[in-house]
Amino acid sequence: REWRSMASSSEMPKYPGQIIRDAVEEPQPDETLWDAIKKNSEKFIEGLAFSVGFHRVRTWFMILATAIATFCCSEFMFNLQFNTSLSIVAVGTVFPVVFSINAAYQNREKALRHLDEIKSGLIYTYFIFGQWDAHHAGNTLEDAERVMCKLTVDIIKSLKACPEDPDEEREVHEITAQVYDSFQAIIEMAHRNTKVPPPVVNGLQMMLRGMMCNFTSIKTIKDMETPKGLRHLCFFLIIMTPILLGPYWAHFCRDGDHSDLDFMDYGCAAAYFIGLLYVIISSTLLRVQECLEDPFDGDGEDDINWQLFCTQMDKLPLHGVDGPELRKEEARLLEEELAAKKATEAAEGEDKEKKAA
Repeated sequence: REWRSMASSSEMPKYPGQIIRDAVEEPQPDETLWDAIKKNSEKFIEGLAFSVGFHRVRTWFMILATAIATFCCSEFMFNLQFNTSLSIVAVGTVFPVVFSINAAYQNREKALRHLDEIKSGLIYTYFIFGQWDAHHAGNTLEDAERVMCKLTVDIIKSLKACPEDPDEEREVHEITAQVYDSFQAIIEMAHRNTKVPPPVVNGLQMMLRGMMCNFTSIKTIKDMETPKGLRHLCFFLIIMTPILLGPYWAHFCRDGDHSDLDFMDYGCAAAYFIGLLYVIISSTLLRVQECLEDPFDGDGEDDINWQLFCTQMDKLPLHGVDGPELRKEEARLLEEELAAKKATEAAEGEDKEKKAA
């Protein structure tokens, strides 16, 4: 009878599954037409900047060189023209680049999976030492934080480094050696805990072993890039093919009726347009391959966000049973700091205005 009365009332407690469904099925605000136009316009501008931005010196050089080659092969200049199958040339040029992109993408995905394993291992290790510190098992959490902070910094430095001379290469080798030193220090800290059961120490030791294996795998992927011969071939083909096809671009407009155009002697607009389009497509594919080649250096659009990685690791002390309260307190302190900063800036602005007056 009590259960039926509860079921008929509006205060019926929700099951966990229903709570999850309510959270997932939270209604989203409808996207207006202006928002859709704005979002797609931003994507278009970003794609255009990625392909032919003003800082893409190589792309603009290729465009200029292709236009000059087409002009020089026109009837007014050297009259060098031939007709061929563009599909054969395009496939022979684009296929190596696409193959290299696929290889770089596969390596990137493997490296990201290994990095996720390292990150989860660091979080697990921090929580384990936090439990030992809470139960007075002989280790302080501050010592573990110090070693793990150094370990995280050394891992990031080792993965971001791109040595160009022997001195920098030796420095990177030293940083990599310090990563293994930190792993050894954590293992020694775990074995010094005489109050911790051996199975728990062995579990942590297996976790550290997995982290070391993942770090070694990432270093292997970083050091052993896609074949250099293939990358050099792709670079040569992408740079030279549009220029060498100058006679073909000059001959392209012969397939149509352009006899009434005065600029026919210098090459028609279709020739320059097709050459320009080919340059943009091929150079953009080459840039995609270069961005995927090393996702750790932080220079490309698709590289790892190391700032976010460090921020997440810095917030580890804010997790746990009392995590929500700690995070609320941190948010409150940040708001107070921001408000104080704004007040200081406003006061400085008023002082400047008084002095100017």
